[in-house]
Amino acid sequence: MPVVKFDKELKMYRKKFFIIALIIFIQSYFASFGQCASPEIMDKIKALQVVYEQGKLIEAENMALEILRNLKSEKEIDFLKVTAIQNKLNGMYKKTGEYDKALRYIKEAYHISNREPDFNPFAVALYTWNLAATYNHLEKINEAMKYYEESIDKLIVLVASDDPRNRDFANFALPRSIDELLIIYHKLGMHDKTRELHEKIDKALLSAPQ
Repeated sequence: MPVVKFDKELKMYRKKFFIIALIIFIQSYFASFGQCASPEIMDKIKALQVVYEQGKLIEAENMALEILRNLKSEKEIDFLKVTAIQNKLNGMYKKTGEYDKALRYIKEAYHISNREPDFNPFAVALYTWNLAATYNHLEKINEAMKYYEESIDKLIVLVASDDPRNRDFANFALPRSIDELLIIYHKLGMHDKTRELHEKIDKALLSAPQ
């Protein structure tokens, strides 16, 4: 496929979705998490977020690991909180370039979210997307392709969600997943898969609420 045509396809699919600002997505994520967290845990999470935003990554890492140990030691483990911290560690380690550590924590979050019944679909889609992105950073193309494909299926479901936070996240993550997956298909010469993805997205757009 010619590079010019490929670039035009990427731009075409970006235009098909409304891209929300990243800050809105982050606020939505922590608002959702806070609904089920105890005041004590939320105080620690807020403190962690402040330290992280100040760029104190070593201190933030230690705080996150401590929170994670405390959560896992509870008699009844709250897996939504556990996976939220694991996802946070994934983001920290990607920022410092420690992608093997980042992969470890996001894989745990992914498997927990898919194992536990009635898990928040927002979180399941988020962890799948971040797992794909982490594999992509590690240049493990086949694994990245697998989880980008899975994340797209999950994000398409969220586009039609009644929850505006789910829709906001899907509108943020879906075009990025499409972009990355098209790049992988292009690298591997998988033009049939490119056409299949186009058809899947077109179908989803037609059925999505206006």
